[in-house]
Amino acid sequence: MDHSLDCAVLITGFNLVTSLLMLTVWLAGRLRIRVARLGQAAILLEQHGDQLERFLSDKAAPDDLKAVLISFSDALADRDVAGTLARTPCWRPANAPEVSEETKSLLEAVEQLRSGRPDLADAFFRAIGSGMGGAFLRWNQAVRDVELMAVRTVADPRNEVAAAAEGARLRSGIRFGLRASAAMA
Repeated sequence: MDHSLDCAVLITGFNLVTSLLMLTVWLAGRLRIRVARLGQAAILLEQHGDQLERFLSDKAAPDDLKAVLISFSDALADRDVAGTLARTPCWRPANAPEVSEETKSLLEAVEQLRSGRPDLADAFFRAIGSGMGGAFLRWNQAVRDVELMAVRTVADPRNEVAAAAEGARLRSGIRFGLRASAAMA
């Protein structure tokens, strides 16, 4: 057998092994990132459940806001809805009204609640924020979309309420996914 052919086979084999090693390292890094995101998603979704239960179990919480949180929470279980929520505040058309009428009425209801029960208003917003964070970290496309959404949210926190209204609208009428104690409220 020709010595130059042996070298070519050896170099080709070495390049193949090197390429496979680099691919393995890259995939392991991506897996570590994915596992970390899912761990954070689990923590945030547990916080969401706690805040949801806190809000729903309080008899002073308005029924209309309870309905929004229930629908919103249910919507978070859907990958497509999470993606829509991640994109909604980011890609609002330039000629769209700054805040919809539905969002305005929701903001007014929460502000009215805040004046009498700031703890419940806080639970409402914490349920929205932790739920959105958990849902976004759960799926790869949503986590990429949320990079844009995060900048917009920092610039205008009303986007969180707009996302809650949109999530409730997307899944209105569906009532499942609640903890037993929250569903009893």
